[in-house]
Amino acid sequence: MKRYLKYFLIAPPLLLCAAAVCLSHESGNARQDIPAATSAQRTQWLAMQGISAQEIHAQQVTIPAEFTGSYAVYAALQDVQELPLAVHAGECATCITYQVTEREPLLYAELLIADGVLIGAQCYHPEEGITLTMQGAPFTPEKNGEC
Repeated sequence: MKRYLKYFLIAPPLLLCAAAVCLSHESGNARQDIPAATSAQRTQWLAMQGISAQEIHAQQVTIPAEFTGSYAVYAALQDVQELPLAVHAGECATCITYQVTEREPLLYAELLIADGVLIGAQCYHPEEGITLTMQGAPFTPEKNGEC
């Protein structure tokens, strides 16, 4: 009888742990981090978006702690693209700018990387101020399109 009592006392915590693990992993909808620590990883991700580009500039930036104004629109774009920008609010990141090749008109792609992971991405026309989506994500600010 003592053996059954031991199982009775152990079973509830084990069931709670199993339930917590199951609930923490949504059924197939969990966001996957996109590795972007190396130039090859970034170039490969851009190629998966149908973009051939050449790196032209990299700089360290600080992500605002609060997203307001135009950065709120940028943050909304990252949410739509399921990139974890909000998780890194207030932190330092690297912004890498690429010139999109084999495309007219002139376009640029920017990738925002923190902790070796892609946390933000956009493609844009420098003169017309049009921000374009990546990762096949629809986005509808005033002007937008697809890269």
